[in-house]
Amino acid sequence: GHCSEVRPSIVGQKKVFPFIGYLQESSATAKLQSLNPALYQSVTMDNKYLLGNYRSIDPVKRAAVTDAASSEAIKTATATGQFSALGKMAMFPAFMLACYIALILYFKTKGGYKPVELAGNSSQNTDLEAPSSHVRSVS
Repeated sequence: GHCSEVRPSIVGQKKVFPFIGYLQESSATAKLQSLNPALYQSVTMDNKYLLGNYRSIDPVKRAAVTDAASSEAIKTATATGQFSALGKMAMFPAFMLACYIALILYFKTKGGYKPVELAGNSSQNTDLEAPSSHVRSVS
């Protein structure tokens, strides 16, 4: 069958956070190269990223693919790239969650939150109040 749907490449779209697009394309092209090396050579292009160069699937060359097996290989590679990037990006928030839980448990073992007095008796706030001789009345 002929694939009539034309979808832009992952990197062809503007990205708010370009690292996600880099991860998607890197995973997608690696999967495509393992599935069909000849197709990989014919539909990928070189791109630049903040941290270096990489290869991505060219949306124009992708749209020109009419072979069903090749279209399916590109579709599989793209889906693999999306899920792989999602999994890699989810690692950081999961790590942060683990750190926050560790901090909560650590402070619970220390007895929880305890206010700390920085200077003397907190019931006397004479240093914070302005003397009445310096206050002007507005008329």
